[in-house]
Amino acid sequence: MKDKEMTPEKIVEYLKDTGAPSFLLDVERLRTNYPPLTEDEKSEYMKHSIKNFRKIIAGEYLLSCFYRFGHGVNSTFAFRHKDVVMDLSEQVIEQILINEIEQVILDESEDGVFALWRLYTGNELKEKEEGSTWMRDFIDSVLIDVAHRLTAASANQTIH
Repeated sequence: MKDKEMTPEKIVEYLKDTGAPSFLLDVERLRTNYPPLTEDEKSEYMKHSIKNFRKIIAGEYLLSCFYRFGHGVNSTFAFRHKDVVMDLSEQVIEQILINEIEQVILDESEDGVFALWRLYTGNELKEKEEGSTWMRDFIDSVLIDVAHRLTAASANQTIH
C-alpha cells in the first residue's frame, strides 16, 4: 500500500480487508484527524499493526528459507542446519516472534505494546534503509538452537 498516493477513501477500502479497527474506517476522521485517537484507540491500532508486522515478517522469513534452503518435505518451507531439516509454517515463525521477542519485551518494558510497535517499525526502517537482516538472523539463531538441542538429545543414549 502506498498511502501517500491513496485517497482517504481508498485507504479505508484497503483497511476494510485487513480487519482494521472500526475507528480507522471513518473517512472523515482520517481526513481531519478529529477527534484525535484516544489512548485506547492508539493501543488497539498498535496491536493491529503488530499482528500485521508479525504476519509479514513470517512470510518474508519463509521466502528467505525457500531461497536459501529450497523446498522442505512435501514442498513446504524448510530450515536446514547441518543434518537437521525442519518444516516451517507461518504459525511457527509467528510463535517464535511472540515467545522469543515480544514476550521478553513485554516482561521488561513498561511501554507495553508501544515498545513492540517501536521494535517492528524500527526493524522495518533498518531493513529498508540499511539492508539489515537482524530479524532473519535472530529467527535463524532460535532454529539453530532447536537443531542443536534435537541432535544433542539423540546423542544421549538413555532410554526413556
